[in-house]
Amino acid sequence: MKTIATLLLACVMLGMTPMAGRAQSESARYKVTFDAAWDASTPHPHPDGVDAFPASAHFSALIGAVHGAGVSFWSPGQNARPA
Repeated sequence: MKTIATLLLACVMLGMTPMAGRAQSESARYKVTFDAAWDASTPHPHPDGVDAFPASAHFSALIGAVHGAGVSFWSPGQNARPA
């Protein structure tokens, strides 16, 4: 058992070695695909018990944000707040 644990630890350490030498990039690029496969006739239990979305149902606009590691857009049990 000790040999297996030592071998596993060695594999993990060897696997992490290349990552330690990589420099962090100053930028990142993401691609988001939003497939809006929904319409007003799609059945869904509405909170008031009606088996349909309200007539005014719609998707909100998609948004994105650039931020540092210290930002917090929301906290558990709290309302979202402006950044």
